[in-house]
Amino acid sequence: MLSKFLMDLYDSLILYKMEHILKNYSNRYEITLNIAQKAKINLYDEINIKTSKKFKPIIQVVIDTKLPK
Repeated sequence: MLSKFLMDLYDSLILYKMEHILKNYSNRYEITLNIAQKAKINLYDEINIKTSKKFKPIIQVVIDTKLPK
């Protein structure tokens, strides 16, 4: 039961960070494209390295994206 709670909390944090990123960038379309392109690159890098990560590439990019000040 605890793992379900932690998964829901983690999902909420990812959604919150994505909303925060979209809210703080002036061009939502551009940041969405940048995140998608980085995720695609990460996916192909993962396939070439043959390692499995904990997170999907799109989630990893959202986590790694720096927020503007």
